[in-house]
Amino acid sequence: MNRPMAKVKPTFFGPMLIVRDFAASLEFYREVIGLEGAGESPYAEFVANSCALVLLDHAFWKTVGGLGGPSPRVWKREGVVLALKVGNVDEEYQRIKSKGVAIASPPADRPMMGLRNFQVYDPDGNLVELTSPLQRK
Repeated sequence: MNRPMAKVKPTFFGPMLIVRDFAASLEFYREVIGLEGAGESPYAEFVANSCALVLLDHAFWKTVGGLGGPSPRVWKREGVVLALKVGNVDEEYQRIKSKGVAIASPPADRPMMGLRNFQVYDPDGNLVELTSPLQRK
């Protein structure tokens, strides 16, 4: 007699970014953004709280992903933003700007969300938002 197996609900692991220049992306997320994680090409994983960010080398992904890799139009990921919490948005902005990172938007208050944030681009053009709670004045 076969019993139906209990359905296991999916849990969120986190985004996986397929990157063209693995070394540049790894340096960006480790050294510029300051995420802690392990791994080298073709796979690195950064874990914070209960979420992970995975970097996959594009050449590796083409061999294991089953789809041959993303098409050229997919590289511009306008619908995806990687959001990271930081202690002080303005300090992080100055630190990251001093490293020559492409800034998408400078720090701004977002009262409707209770946040202050700014956005930068990673080496593949992904939008990364750094945010902290809006300080009450």
